[in-house]
Amino acid sequence: SNGDTQTPQPLDLNQEVAALSNKLIKAINHQTMLDDSLASTKHELELSKARIQQLEAVARDHEQMMAKGLLVDRKDMETEHAQFVMRLREEKSQRSKAERDKKTIEQELEHLTTALFEEANKMVAAARKERDMMDRKNEQLKAQLADTEMLLQSHQEQLSELKQVMQQMTAEREDHHEISFSIPSSPALNNRGSKESLGMTCDSVSMSPSYSNQPDELMAPTYPTSFSQLITPVLRHDTPAYQDFLALLRSPKPQAQSIGATTLAQPSPSVGGTSGMYRLSTGSMTSFQVIGMGMGISAITSYTPHHSPTTSVSNGPLPSTPSTPSGPPPVPLKETRFYKRVLVDDIEPTLRLDLAPGLSWLARRNTLSALTEGTLIIDPIPPSSRINMMVCTLCGESRNEDPLHIRTHRMRTSETDNAQKYPLCGYCVSRVRATCDFVGFLRLCKDGLWKCEGEQDEKHAWEVCTGHRERMFWGRIGGGVVPTVY
Repeated sequence: SNGDTQTPQPLDLNQEVAALSNKLIKAINHQTMLDDSLASTKHELELSKARIQQLEAVARDHEQMMAKGLLVDRKDMETEHAQFVMRLREEKSQRSKAERDKKTIEQELEHLTTALFEEANKMVAAARKERDMMDRKNEQLKAQLADTEMLLQSHQEQLSELKQVMQQMTAEREDHHEISFSIPSSPALNNRGSKESLGMTCDSVSMSPSYSNQPDELMAPTYPTSFSQLITPVLRHDTPAYQDFLALLRSPKPQAQSIGATTLAQPSPSVGGTSGMYRLSTGSMTSFQVIGMGMGISAITSYTPHHSPTTSVSNGPLPSTPSTPSGPPPVPLKETRFYKRVLVDDIEPTLRLDLAPGLSWLARRNTLSALTEGTLIIDPIPPSSRINMMVCTLCGESRNEDPLHIRTHRMRTSETDNAQKYPLCGYCVSRVRATCDFVGFLRLCKDGLWKCEGEQDEKHAWEVCTGHRERMFWGRIGGGVVPTVY
């Protein structure tokens, strides 16, 4: 057993030697690796020391630069950079805002400049227009002053001629006792002989009852009954219109009515013995158109033809003095049945205010009221003041080629300076004048200034009334008649 146990020993020794050899080889290899590692470590150490020295030098330099202020902290730089960025953004926003404000200011400045130039141009144009208007107004005033002086001189001449005519008529009255201007009574021309004598009287003083007696002047067309020396009207006296007219004549009269309808400028006290106031007789109305009696005319009218452009007619109210009434109060003219009848039959068809393009509804009422009350005035327009642009108020006439179409007169409803003036053409002037004369005649009859002391006087007044209505008819027709000898 011992032999068995000693036999395997060499095997164990060999194994141990082999193991030790392996270990020795591994140790040598390990030592070699350690040497290599040591060498590399030493080399790395040397490199690290050099790097450390270099870094230390850099650190020293950095510290020196930091100490000297050549370098700043990153955090400070970042803070300062952030501040710069914020300031840059603010500057950009402010710049964009400033650019917008600049554009707005430039636009406003451009608008203001444009508005300033426009306003300046308007002011210059207004000043120029005002200056032109003032120049035209001054020229018109100068022309009106010259026309007024000429009219005044013409009126003075006409007044002197009219005084001569009145003196001649007074002489004829004293010779023939045909025409009387005495206060107590007014005898009627109730027969053909009286009318013929009146025509002879008018012819003797170179005054035709209804037209100019100049042989070289053509007679203007007029209504037929105006030729009282040629024809005599024959009228019915059993119609309702005549009864209404009699009621107007016999209506209550004002107690202290002033005698006479027209005051002559500077009358001669020896004419008629009435100290400048005359009572109208019941003779033919056309025989006294030249002196304006009986028509409520407030201004003296020349005895030139009625179509003369220098004649100014005013349908003014009759003068009267207040007194204590006795008996029934007088009825206004517009409330009488006859006036209401002729308003529908004659006045409205003649004037046709409802078709007047230049009158409003209120102006039409005022015009009709002025016509009834006797305050409607027609004045001639001086040639220098006539404007071709204006049209006729009543008919709308706008033509200027023919003198008959030109607006030569103007109408106003009162004597105040601020009264509205309405231009009229010759056709409308004829219509308005005929209507004013008719209403003035009715006012005379209503106020008792047209004396009617009997049936013959009432019939003759009816003839005169019919003549006025006939004149209104021919006025709205736009024509008339002339004797065949012409």
